[in-house]
Amino acid sequence: MRRAAAGEVPIVHTERTRTGPVMLPLDSGQIESPHAVASTLLSLARGGATGLLRLEWEGSLLELGLLRGVLVGARDNLRENQLGERLLRQGKITHAQLMQVNERVVAGERVAEAVVTMGVCDALEALTIIEEQVRERLARALAWSHGSLRFIADEPAVHRLAVETYDLQAEI
Repeated sequence: MRRAAAGEVPIVHTERTRTGPVMLPLDSGQIESPHAVASTLLSLARGGATGLLRLEWEGSLLELGLLRGVLVGARDNLRENQLGERLLRQGKITHAQLMQVNERVVAGERVAEAVVTMGVCDALEALTIIEEQVRERLARALAWSHGSLRFIADEPAVHRLAVETYDLQAEI
């Protein structure tokens, strides 16, 4: 077993996939450089992992959902990145409509479903904005140089997060 280099997430075991052996990271570790996040994502993608890669630092939380190694969604806890807030900034909804969306979300509806149902935007426009959010969150994750990361094998959580498949290996 090889030892982790400085700033890299330690490797715990090798798994055989259709493309050959892949080193899979421990389920958690410290982020000491952006390389740690990139190498972890690439290992998870090559290994066909399903679950959430959770990054945390000073109260910021970012989760990337992988389904059989493919990035299918992302979320964070930053208010300015939320779909409703983005639509408000773009002038596509009013403050009153945002409050209605929030009420619907509290009742169990997803934000995208609420804005489409309310006629704020169509489904394609909502999906396009969400895919843009995923790309931005991936770019932010790849720039993280501090904090901790943890991979959680949780397929139901990934399905709840999934938007549209996104080719992670092509991005990295």
